[in-house]
Amino acid sequence: MHGAYDAMISTLKADHRAAFDRDYVNGQVEYQKGNAALFRQEIEYGSDPEFKQFASQTLTKIEDHLQRALRLAGASSGDSTSN
Repeated sequence: MHGAYDAMISTLKADHRAAFDRDYVNGQVEYQKGNAALFRQEIEYGSDPEFKQFASQTLTKIEDHLQRALRLAGASSGDSTSN
């Protein structure tokens, strides 16, 4: 996980203006996709009832953040159909 984070930070440090915006938004999309997958895995396969409950309650927020990031990514790429 740290390797991917470090790579993202390096990319963002090298970016300027529109490239920064694009790469940041795309990073958020991928981050939220990963979060959603982890929470779904916990809901389906987790053994701790409290963790499963937390994952179930939190997944809707993560999915909302993912949808917002996807809309933002579409808007920043000029794709008005994703709004």
